[in-house]
Amino acid sequence: MFCPQASDSGIPPLSSSTSVRVHVTEQSHYAPSALPLEIFITVGEDEFQGGMVGKIHATDRDPQDTLTYSLAEEETLGRHFSVGAPDGKIIAAQGLPRGHYSFNVTVSDGTFTTTAGVHVYVWHVGQEALQQAIWMGFYQLTPEELVSDHWRNLQRFLSHKLDIKRANIHLASLQPAEAVAGVDVLLVFEGHSGTFYEFQELASIITHSAKEMEHSVGVQMRSAMPMVPCQGPTCQGQICHNTVHLDPKVGPTYSTARLSILTPRHHLQRSCSCNGKYYIFPRDEQHCWAQPA
Repeated sequence: MFCPQASDSGIPPLSSSTSVRVHVTEQSHYAPSALPLEIFITVGEDEFQGGMVGKIHATDRDPQDTLTYSLAEEETLGRHFSVGAPDGKIIAAQGLPRGHYSFNVTVSDGTFTTTAGVHVYVWHVGQEALQQAIWMGFYQLTPEELVSDHWRNLQRFLSHKLDIKRANIHLASLQPAEAVAGVDVLLVFEGHSGTFYEFQELASIITHSAKEMEHSVGVQMRSAMPMVPCQGPTCQGQICHNTVHLDPKVGPTYSTARLSILTPRHHLQRSCSCNGKYYIFPRDEQHCWAQPA
């Protein structure tokens, strides 16, 4: 570091000084390494309201290098996505329509560049899909752990057990459980429509596979139940049925180096017919016996 000084020829003469720090670093020898990223966004509305949806993870074997990030196709995707230059955070614009988006992020160390592919899937879950969903609860698990360690294996396990394509098993909602240490998920099987009893059978298969799931996937299931409303004369004996509602807001973001998932929170309710009237309770409660005649 040194301190140059500048003076003028005025009367009286004036001067000013500043400090200059010079850093001498080695020339870069290695290109950065960056991981591809998949982002899955579930929305209950037609559009995603925007925000941070994931982060590019990159490293460089040159310890002195500083990495910067930019969109490789900014001229075509700038209106939908942007990337933070110093940190690689992917930002989705407000009003992002549902659909599939693919683009590349360029990572530069000042000498070398590399690219990382990004795939963003914005999936809309409507009320009809929610009525053909299955709710599952797991013990001793956080949303981050489910995404990072178990989600892909859980998809494969359910695909095999239920004979449903893995790509058609959607995570409609993921959130921490309220009453116990664990997570609650809401799964929608795209393209699989059926009766209440068919979804009851799917839930029964999942329940009876709990021990195998724990051994194969590494998650301990609390329970599984369908959200399909019962219809027809054979359902008249049912006092209660379960319903699910989604928050309009999506988030938070649960991410790994290669996978990012954003979903709305869900709320379960139990509607019961008691003495000709309907009552709504939290899912784990049923108080028909306590209602006055």
